[in-house]
Amino acid sequence: MRNIELSKAELLRRLEMVGDYIFKIQAIERKHNVDNGQLEGKNGLTIAFFRTNIMVCTDIENGMVDAENNRVEKEWLSPSEEEEQEDIVSGKTKKVKAIIQALKDIDVDGETMEHIIDEVGGTEQMLRQLVLKRPYKETSELLVEKVAHEVRKDK
Repeated sequence: MRNIELSKAELLRRLEMVGDYIFKIQAIERKHNVDNGQLEGKNGLTIAFFRTNIMVCTDIENGMVDAENNRVEKEWLSPSEEEEQEDIVSGKTKKVKAIIQALKDIDVDGETMEHIIDEVGGTEQMLRQLVLKRPYKETSELLVEKVAHEVRKDK
């Protein structure tokens, strides 16, 4: 196996893409009335089984994480471990809500928010997420504006 080094943002984006592709495959199967629960491989495992596992592994939005931010699947935990993980997530959620409220309280402006995102190492990930999740027209208009600004700056 080759050693591929990806940033966290690059890895998360690839997981998002795989998750999106799974949903597209599922839509095609529905369109053509394919019952993937009936299609089995040599080992008896169905397409539905593999798709479910891929969906679990690529669910970066709703996944549980441990104290070191490593992904933990709830179905792999004992009841006491599950409760412990929920406490960690709950604590993290409370902290995030407190941070958001503090930012609202100081009426944070765009430049300060950009500085905060840069300080926590999220600039590249934020840029990627915004570009990929916003409508094409919106991002292409911004790119045109950026190019025009660079041309004026160079004159």
